[in-house]
Amino acid sequence: MILETNRLIIREYTPGDFDALYEILSDAETMKYYPKPYDEAGTMRWLHWSLNNYREYGFGLWAMELKQTGEFIGDCGITMQPIDGQQLPEIGYHIHKNYWRMGYAKEAASAVRDWAFENRNFDILYSYMKYTNIPSQKTAMKNGMTFVEEPERHTERYQKVVDLFSLVGKAQIVPHKLMDAGMQISGCGIAYVMRYVRAMMEGGVELGLRPEDAKQAVFQTMKGAVALLEESGKHPEEAIDAVTTPGGYTIRGLNAMEEAGFTNAVLAGLKANKKE
Repeated sequence: MILETNRLIIREYTPGDFDALYEILSDAETMKYYPKPYDEAGTMRWLHWSLNNYREYGFGLWAMELKQTGEFIGDCGITMQPIDGQQLPEIGYHIHKNYWRMGYAKEAASAVRDWAFENRNFDILYSYMKYTNIPSQKTAMKNGMTFVEEPERHTERYQKVVDLFSLVGKAQIVPHKLMDAGMQISGCGIAYVMRYVRAMMEGGVELGLRPEDAKQAVFQTMKGAVALLEESGKHPEEAIDAVTTPGGYTIRGLNAMEEAGFTNAVLAGLKANKKE
């Protein structure tokens, strides 16, 4: 058991909670503020995600039971969520619709809020929801939350801008306070990639290739690397594992590059013009 309130037991999820959780997450009315209800696979991912959060952070979404009957009625807890370009602690809650408007969400959220401030070094907690989800907004306000912003109201406007810029390339939205970081990568980064191309060309020439042949080999190699990352969605280090052999020549080359300060040099370049 993690927490106990007047009417609730709040505990960690177990694999045995799958059926009761699926009944909640698969219900269209309950999940109307989500893109769609969860199927069995999605519910299993939710359960595994929660269990993994316990291991990684020491907290997550916890199962809620009625103290008198032991019946599972939903979950409430803290998860780290991407909010405004940062990973921030969010109090979330999901209640079986048979127990809506009985104060269970507020009762659980208040207990979780107090636990978080007493047991974790958080200065602030968030509750993130669609601007149309009025019931959850009311629960958050009863839990002492203060309204900050409604980012989803700007989605249509943002999408028009993205669509416009997508006519000339790929576009993405970056929070204003992260614009400098985005410009360092997308603006200055072009020159840094050119420097990498030059270094690879020089290496090819030293190995015996004609300059034009070395350039074309580098171009095709870069296209292949970008295509692999985009199509697979893998982290670069995971993709490296897929194209190298332990103890092979490529691994030796990568190690030599790191010993020469490759990653540190790239980081130094990106940080050189960072605004203080």
